[in-house]
Amino acid sequence: MQPDVVHAHFGREGVLIAPVSRRLGRPLVVTFYGYDISSLPEEDGWAEAYREMWSLTDAVTVLSEEMKEAALELGCPEEKIHIVHLSRDLDQFSFQPPDRKVQRLLYVGRFTPKKAPLDAVRALERANQKGADLQLHIVGGGELRDDVERYVDDQGLEEEIVVHGREPSEKVAGHMRAADAFVLPSKTAPDGDREGTPTVLVEAQAMGLPCISTHHAGIPEMIPEQNHDLLVQEGDVEALVDRFLQVSTLSLKQLQGIAERGRRKIEKEFSLSGQCKKLQSIYQSVAVGRSGGEIGYE
Repeated sequence: MQPDVVHAHFGREGVLIAPVSRRLGRPLVVTFYGYDISSLPEEDGWAEAYREMWSLTDAVTVLSEEMKEAALELGCPEEKIHIVHLSRDLDQFSFQPPDRKVQRLLYVGRFTPKKAPLDAVRALERANQKGADLQLHIVGGGELRDDVERYVDDQGLEEEIVVHGREPSEKVAGHMRAADAFVLPSKTAPDGDREGTPTVLVEAQAMGLPCISTHHAGIPEMIPEQNHDLLVQEGDVEALVDRFLQVSTLSLKQLQGIAERGRRKIEKEFSLSGQCKKLQSIYQSVAVGRSGGEIGYE
């Protein structure tokens, strides 16, 4: 069985599969997700490998305008680049408008440098020292988990910060339903690793959570512009403290406005059905361009 289109996920795999797709005479689509467009090109040989790959590639998809700029800087022809967002089936994420003021914050993500869980922990500690009465629940696992738990223990923050570890998706959804706001203080890791567009922000906004995050990678493109006052510069813990204090004083009407704008943004730009249609259109375009025929879909 011959494929109509070869689709490689991640730039590394695109480099490896490009010669194969050429031998098969099939169009190649390569999707980039984050580290493969940020830190990987800094390693020996990969930037040159990408430059060679572009000529063998019919289309490149990225997650954001920020990633598109990175691909252009690496020499990808602009006409080959398409933005296709990571998305979710929104039928699985019921909108729950805020019904109380913010008390319980939630972080969901791997415990890695680019996710910056310790920034969230330190910001929560300082916000409460300044008079807030907030609790932070942290869900996830990874290389920094021991550091997070040690800090919580050393500072005696067990009542304010609850570390849950890794949990299945149904339990994560339960944490989101119980939370009043979401926090993800992403930043560039020491090795250059960066986010793409964290899907957890799609899920949180779909469910009605105001999101406190950073001007990092594609994150600002995920948040409605009217909600950008809840974004801070990456790595700025004091600004994060201010946002925690700010969100804790917002009225129910203000919180509901933030939540409604977030849900509309996700419905418009990050629904699974919409992004699948966009990807299908790309497949059709490269197949027609290579063979003059169309792909048959049911």
